[in-house]
Amino acid sequence: MLVEIVQLYYSLFYLERKTTIKKLLSILTITTLTASIPAPLLANKTLIRVKRDVGMSKSNKVYVPIKEKNGITGKINSLAVDSKDNIYFRTNNK
Repeated sequence: MLVEIVQLYYSLFYLERKTTIKKLLSILTITTLTASIPAPLLANKTLIRVKRDVGMSKSNKVYVPIKEKNGITGKINSLAVDSKDNIYFRTNNK
C-alpha cells in the first residue's frame, strides 16, 4: 500500500512538474513571438492615406490640384480647416 501511494505521489508530482514546464515553455514561446512582431503590426493603428498636391472641391466632391484652387501659385506650407469645412492654405507668397 505504501509503495502504491509513493508511486501515485511520484506520478502526480512528475505530471505536475511536466505540466508546469509545458506552461513555462508556452509562455516563453508566446513572449518570444510577441517580441518578434514589428511594432506597427502589433499596434494595429489605422492607416492614413496622404494625397500630395490634391485638394477637394466642396461643390462636386471632385479632386482637383491645389494650385487650381483659389489661384494658389506658391508652395504650400500648411493647411487649416475650420469648423465649417473651409480650407485655408499657408504659402510662401507674400
